[in-house]
Amino acid sequence: MDESTTQPSESPPQPSAESTPSQTGPSPGLAVALPDQAESLRILAQRTAETRAKRAGAEAAEADKAMGRHVPAMDTFQRPSERYEAEQAASRLQQQVEACLARCKLPPRWANAEFRPSPDCLTEAERCRYTKACLDMWGLLGEGGCWMVALVGPRGDGKSEMAAALVRAFCLRGRWAVFSEAGDYFLELDHAREMESRSALLVEADYLKPDVLVLDAMEERATTEAKDRMLTRLIRKRHDALKRTLMVSNETPDQFKARVGETIADRIHDGGGVIECDWPSLRGRIQR
Repeated sequence: MDESTTQPSESPPQPSAESTPSQTGPSPGLAVALPDQAESLRILAQRTAETRAKRAGAEAAEADKAMGRHVPAMDTFQRPSERYEAEQAASRLQQQVEACLARCKLPPRWANAEFRPSPDCLTEAERCRYTKACLDMWGLLGEGGCWMVALVGPRGDGKSEMAAALVRAFCLRGRWAVFSEAGDYFLELDHAREMESRSALLVEADYLKPDVLVLDAMEERATTEAKDRMLTRLIRKRHDALKRTLMVSNETPDQFKARVGETIADRIHDGGGVIECDWPSLRGRIQR
């Protein structure tokens, strides 16, 4: 018999106890590695998404610059959805501002009116009173939440320009403000009665709508007591509706109170006030 056939074959090596896998579950090392691997994949996916979003934002900014559109500086990255919402909000505000300016009824002379430093033609004390009157008016109607204020003083001292600047400031903030004269209200009442196109209450309703109403030349007298009562009623109803009203008159404080009557004179001290513009006329002394 051949020796190779008679020699018993060597049995395969038996695995050691250390290399034998446990029959009860995976090894401790593998069990710890699985959560680490999943966390790494999650972080990698998150960073990839952020990188793509940043790249998209940078490409949009470059496109804005190429088209000449303003790109606001941002210290932190703004996601495309947030940027879109901001652009839409800015667009809506711009449309609202344009609509307010289109129906504010500012005379062409005051179309670009704005609050400005006190005129140099005044003395130092008069300039202080001018500045204080502007600050008081804006502080009461613009920031203070008051509903009824009067500007009174001699002719030509800049009251109408200050009132026009107030109207434009509200319009630029998207708030509906209207510049009118007391005589315009009387004329509309007369026109409604003569044409019989609408009632006096509908005219009144139009003057009740604006957030801010300036009634210039309040010293003008109505031709009838009925129209005087309608003006008083308008001012009172605006006050009750929490709508801001600025009355401008070329009268002294006492004359103005006598002119508007006790109803308005009493209400004007309820969260409002009378601002006296007691400096000389500016007409012919300053350049527009």
